Amino acid sequence: LGEEQRRPDWLAAARFYNQYTEVLALRDATTRSGAAYDYAELVRAATAQLTADPALLAEQLSTVSHVYVDELHDTDPAQIDLLSTVAGRGAHLVAFADPDSSTFGFRGADPGIVSGFPLRFRTAGGALAETVTLDTSHRSGAALLAATRRVAQRLGGPARHDAHRSNQRPRI
Repeated sequence: LGEEQRRPDWLAAARFYNQYTEVLALRDATTRSGAAYDYAELVRAATAQLTADPALLAEQLSTVSHVYVDELHDTDPAQIDLLSTVAGRGAHLVAFADPDSSTFGFRGADPGIVSGFPLRFRTAGGALAETVTLDTSHRSGAALLAATRRVAQRLGGPARHDAHRSNQRPRI
């Protein structure tokens, strides 16, 4: 299908998938462990494929003009390495994060990447990436924000909630 549609990225994905299933089959034949797809392993393999094949990387980068990352606080080191590969040279990169809402620590997420983001992902000119803090909640009213602020002030999370304010009008 990749050949038919003239999609070299699909061909590369198919080659990777075939190689990955062969490695799993070899592992299963030698250790009798069940086949499982490890998420971080897949991301690292994709990064390795891109960095090992400069032509493939150049081709993929030529199709990407902007990169948007949601939930940056829930990324793990493998994902950050992939992001650095595809957008770490001053590409148009926008990331959204609330480090206090990170919930994927059990699978290696590091909310600390948020504070290190401006250093790791500099602009094309080498300057620190700009950081913008959004301090207006469009979801919660003032009463709910006040209650969560009282709780958050006692937590040791990496961000500060006390600056958030609501744009919603009180309900009567």
